[in-house]
Amino acid sequence: MQFWTVFLNHGERIWTVTRQKGELDVETGLRPRGYQFKRELAIIGSKNLGFSSHLHLDESSIALAKEVELVVIDGKAYVTELKASMESLYIYKIDKVKGSEYDLILAQVPA
Repeated sequence: MQFWTVFLNHGERIWTVTRQKGELDVETGLRPRGYQFKRELAIIGSKNLGFSSHLHLDESSIALAKEVELVVIDGKAYVTELKASMESLYIYKIDKVKGSEYDLILAQVPA
């Protein structure tokens, strides 16, 4: 099954986030964190796309064409957990990012 046409017709643009860790600061013992953002097409939540026997997404799931750790959807940051994969389709369960990392990610999201 060609999922790319489904992404083109029903996908929404989201930010995928890649964590980048800097060099260890010997004085403070901390590593500075940076984030790299990229726009990707994703299928979000429980939409009836006419192929539910092939792909079922509930409210806390998204489908992407690549592997990711973090995503930003509608101004909210989520951490992803891989549920399943087939061919070039990855299905993730998403949970809100907790702690100070949430603010760090949202502060760096491009306009």
